[in-house]
Amino acid sequence: MDFISFLDQRKTLTDTGDLNGLNALEEKVTKIVADFLNGTFVAEMQTVPLFYSFFKTFAETNNLELKNLCDQALIKIQPLLDEFDREHNLTHLDELNTGTIEYNLNQLSAFDRLNPFEKESANQLKFQTFNDLLRLTDQIEIKGADENAHENFIETLVKASKLQTFISLSLSPEKITQDLYLTTLRSNMENNLVLMLTADRIDSGMPINDKKVARLRIEYQKLLNALNKGQK
Repeated sequence: MDFISFLDQRKTLTDTGDLNGLNALEEKVTKIVADFLNGTFVAEMQTVPLFYSFFKTFAETNNLELKNLCDQALIKIQPLLDEFDREHNLTHLDELNTGTIEYNLNQLSAFDRLNPFEKESANQLKFQTFNDLLRLTDQIEIKGADENAHENFIETLVKASKLQTFISLSLSPEKITQDLYLTTLRSNMENNLVLMLTADRIDSGMPINDKKVARLRIEYQKLLNALNKGQK
């Protein structure tokens, strides 16, 4: 379910005052929330924060049926939030307010369109902090018959990292900035690159806790050191 698209549509329809469009959107969301409550639609652990943000945002409505369903959904998802909290060392979920969530979701919808590897006229990256990542990914050779294999590899890396960034920053207790988004995205891309290249040694299914992040940072630095050594 593309919750990000629904949240983006809500922002646009609300800003333009399109009540008919908003009512139509809320009808669709009402069915989604009802499906979640009756078990037809199930939340996955890694996307629980996105579910939480979705229900929390759409609970702010004049549609009493949708508000009631979202309130029920927030209660139902609480045990999963508690588990997510334990796995990721989060302690502020109950302190989030709808205004901050909605502001951050709007920002994230805009930032999601950024291309970390976008180049300017001089063939230099627009976002210079991604230079090392670009150098590393350029050296990766994907064997096989698919001539688009390398391009698909990069697309998968960016998409997965953007989703992680969206989920984590949607729960920020503070209003986010583009710099924070790009910093978080770069970190997720670096970690995911390591996971994709070391799948035989590091379990990608484990929670990304402080211990695992430290190990990923060491592995990433090894990759970078090897690249720098090879280019001397």
